[in-house]
Amino acid sequence: MSDTPSRPRQTRAQRTAEGILMAATGLFATHEPQRVTVDQIAIAADVAVGSIYVHYGSKERLYLAVVERALEVCLSYTGRRPWSASPVERMKRMGEAFVEFAIAHPDEFRIVGERATERTGIAEYSDLEDHIQELVQRDIFQLAADAHAAIEAGEIRDMPIQQVVSYFWALWSGMIAMTTRADMFRITPEQLRPMLADAAEVLERGLAPSSPAAHREGGRYAA
Repeated sequence: MSDTPSRPRQTRAQRTAEGILMAATGLFATHEPQRVTVDQIAIAADVAVGSIYVHYGSKERLYLAVVERALEVCLSYTGRRPWSASPVERMKRMGEAFVEFAIAHPDEFRIVGERATERTGIAEYSDLEDHIQELVQRDIFQLAADAHAAIEAGEIRDMPIQQVVSYFWALWSGMIAMTTRADMFRITPEQLRPMLADAAEVLERGLAPSSPAAHREGGRYAA
């Protein structure tokens, strides 16, 4: 009996907090965080201003919750990519997962790409911001590990790991950005998937070892 009354209140509270988070996500994705006001968030979420402070304490804390949630959604896609024995194939599959995330969650994608490294400068949030940075780095570290493995396996030629990561990251980000263009270069999400596969194949061939010996010793293009 004592537990029964608390359940509806908890459900309503969770629903309200989720609505605030989603409304804030849309605003933070399309506006500079410092320009977004608590009043705007309250209107978008259809709640009283006081509800935002009850659930999140401050606009800055809500902003960090938005960033944390966006990164968790991203990792839910990249973290379930199919395994492959080929390091380069693992890198390409991460890109495919990242694109699926971007298509399904455009606001969260924009926050991950443009907002995730911003810090509030508020000391009491430093632990949460450190956690957010760990989330930011998780896919990057995995991509770097796969790049190193690809070099060791002879799938791509020896070069700085950061350079390899940058090539792949630029490919994915650039292709995704083309879906938001308003000119003749705009592509649809349906066009994006096969075009990404083609572009990744071109990049892979461009990074492959050039010497016949390297091809014989290992790599995708070994005869």
